[in-house]
Amino acid sequence: MLTATDVRDITCESQVSSRSLEQLIMAAQINRLNYVFIDKALVSPELQNELRSNGYIVVVGYGDAARIKISWQYV
Repeated sequence: MLTATDVRDITCESQVSSRSLEQLIMAAQINRLNYVFIDKALVSPELQNELRSNGYIVVVGYGDAARIKISWQYV
């Protein structure tokens, strides 16, 4: 099972810190969700790629007001 601590060491330029993203994922896991949504403008493409390489599923919406869905699978 992927945990929120998987994103702790990501060091990419992004408007959201990896610590904030970690806390968001932890809150989702506590509430038994396996996904979170975040504004597209807050997450850099580099951070998206790092999340993908750590096993997260990243789906990016279209448009200026789009959101990104970050999800994971429980094993």
